[in-house]
Amino acid sequence: MESIDLVTKIRRLRKVLEFSQENLGMELQITQYAYSKIENGRTRLTFDHLKGIAKCFGCSVGELVDLPLNELIGLIGTRTPRPGSTSKG
Repeated sequence: MESIDLVTKIRRLRKVLEFSQENLGMELQITQYAYSKIENGRTRLTFDHLKGIAKCFGCSVGELVDLPLNELIGLIGTRTPRPGSTSKG
């Protein structure tokens, strides 16, 4: 099993869930540039940012930190709707 750091996990999960950096930045009330710096390791990931990211992804901070990426993707995929997603219909 591949072990990845938390920021890499967040970046990969963001892409799988089809969130843009701009989407997450808006949800966290920061700019896309500021969010990009978090993903690129130029800014430290704060606990407040971590809580906001977990909420956007529809999981808990504990799940985001502890679960392997594939397990987390499967878990989130079973939950609908995701926070931050819009449903029109």
